[in-house]
Amino acid sequence: MTDLHLADLPPQMNQGVQYVEMGRLDEAWNIFLELAHADEDSPLVKSYMGLLRLLREKDAATGLSLCREALEADPGEALLHLNLAKAYAACGQRYAAIQTVRQGLRIRSPHRSMLVRLSAELGVRRKPVLRFLQRDHPLNKVLGMLTWKFSSARASTLRRTPWR
Repeated sequence: MTDLHLADLPPQMNQGVQYVEMGRLDEAWNIFLELAHADEDSPLVKSYMGLLRLLREKDAATGLSLCREALEADPGEALLHLNLAKAYAACGQRYAAIQTVRQGLRIRSPHRSMLVRLSAELGVRRKPVLRFLQRDHPLNKVLGMLTWKFSSARASTLRRTPWR
């Protein structure tokens, strides 16, 4: 499973990123530990170490801190936004995760597809139909359900069309 968007990374780091994406955290931890010893100042390695620290060892404070430090060191790298968003999501901070993904999507990067996938996984609520009423107002709920059904029916019709 070779992804084209990871082609610009060194082979060992590419393997580590793929292990993280596949959920093989122990193998990824070993690879990024070696990379951290070789290059302690790399923001990308620091970010993955933070994410793995959080996911593997359940150390949220240190994991988030490492991811934030890495992003501060290189705010133009989309993978750092991706890792911080994953860390926020793992900690239950969905709003912060969505904001971080949105910031990452502003960056032109070959890793954009990973951010788009995470954005879809996090899910974003649509705006209320009548913005001057509260979201939980009965009129907004009914109109929201109707527009959702209409857009879902239209989307399923488009998917069945043979030329699309």
